[in-house]
Amino acid sequence: AIGDLTGMEIKAADTIALGTGAQGAKNKAIAIGREASAAEISDIALGAGAQAIGTRAVGADGKAIAIGTNAIANGLSSIAIGTDVGGGATVGTSNAWNIVIGTNSGRNVDGTRNIAMGERSGDNVVGHGNVAIGSLQTGVGVQGNNNLAVAAGGSFSGFNVKGTSNSAFGTNAGAFVEGTNNTSVGARAGYVANGDNNASFGSSAGHFVTGGANVA
Repeated sequence: AIGDLTGMEIKAADTIALGTGAQGAKNKAIAIGREASAAEISDIALGAGAQAIGTRAVGADGKAIAIGTNAIANGLSSIAIGTDVGGGATVGTSNAWNIVIGTNSGRNVDGTRNIAMGERSGDNVVGHGNVAIGSLQTGVGVQGNNNLAVAAGGSFSGFNVKGTSNSAFGTNAGAFVEGTNNTSVGARAGYVANGDNNASFGSSAGHFVTGGANVA
């Protein structure tokens, strides 16, 4: 332990804490940076205010990794990389194996195996296996499982989706969708849809769709 107020009340072995107020609380935990905190076994927190909170399931280690200023990895084997990422998640065994990479992304996530990559992507997600790749609100506000949103440099792809196995590719594609197995490909494709098994291909195709098995 190196630094003012570093490693106070350590009750662990093989722990490393570097920086003012840095804390490595459990065995093999590593905390580097001002007020960095590694709370569980094998957690790693690197950066000012970084927090790795790998709440353990029975017989399992924490193994959460947080890298970046104010990065927070909440949950078993979760990873948070970037500035101000991963905050607001519920601490507990219901959150695990989530991956967040990018500035201000992956915040307020409740679930498992969710992935958010890109600035301000993947916030406010409730569910499992959702993937958001892009920036500026991509995959934000999702409620459901196994939804995919991809926007190369775009925004609002897969925004505010409620359902399962929906896919959106492109800026503003597949936003405000409620249903299952809907696919939207192209800028603004599939924007506002309520139903199942709908497919929209092309710029602005399939707006305001209601019902099932429609192709635009």
